[in-house]
Amino acid sequence: MMGINIPDMIKIVQEHGLIPVPIDYNLDTMGVNNFDDIKALTTDKTKAILFTYLFGIRFDISPILPFLKEKGIEILEDVAESFTGPKSFNGSEGAALTMFSFGAIKIQTCVYGGIGVIRDDEKLANDMKTIQDTYALFTPKQYRKRAYQLLVFYYLINT
Repeated sequence: MMGINIPDMIKIVQEHGLIPVPIDYNLDTMGVNNFDDIKALTTDKTKAILFTYLFGIRFDISPILPFLKEKGIEILEDVAESFTGPKSFNGSEGAALTMFSFGAIKIQTCVYGGIGVIRDDEKLANDMKTIQDTYALFTPKQYRKRAYQLLVFYYLINT
């Protein structure tokens, strides 16, 4: 996974019995520093790679896709901070899963929630939907309360 990430993403990976291996960012471009770094860190135990797009920046992963596909490595994308609308970017073609989140701290927010774009895996999509259907939905009253709390918070930090 990318070397800059929130601790909860690392915990999620670890809770699935996987070992996160950080990949350096190029701090000038906020993209992958060097795709050769990914090749060097890849072993026969590598199951997936998680590309994270931060601060509204996305980068082209197409140069590394053939290598990852050849090795059978799943490609996941965390576009939590770089959503610019469904018509501009729905994820990379080679990614099995692209995740967009809309939490309160995101540039494009709707207070909470997210979207997962799943490619070529109907079973995964159905399994995820089955799990999601067990979650309680926010009532309009709960949503209004959360939105009000955020408006007050934003007001306080901007005055």
